[in-house]
Amino acid sequence: MPLYFEGTKMRKSLIRRLPMLRGKLRFKSQNTNRPVIFNLKDLNRLPAGTVVDAEALVKYGFIADKNVPVKILGDGELEKKLTIKLPMSKSAEAKVAKPKKVTVAKKK
Repeated sequence: MPLYFEGTKMRKSLIRRLPMLRGKLRFKSQNTNRPVIFNLKDLNRLPAGTVVDAEALVKYGFIADKNVPVKILGDGELEKKLTIKLPMSKSAEAKVAKPKKVTVAKKK
């Protein structure tokens, strides 16, 4: 007999009382392709003149693995001159383009 057998009808059984164990939320995909989010204000901790790519973020301890997808968002202001080789949001591109402090190298 299975461990969850109670000897009662299905209407009041343990399986009916614990719906999460029957599969609801059990086989959800892990969404491994979700990018790690960085804001422009986070990039101010890097030294000036840095080429911002996955390898630089690993080197300075922002992420653990260079194969993790990364995206730059536009929260905050960028105060240093950097070269960004990562995908950016539209707001981040607009903020970066105004003061001409950053060289944006589009990743193909």
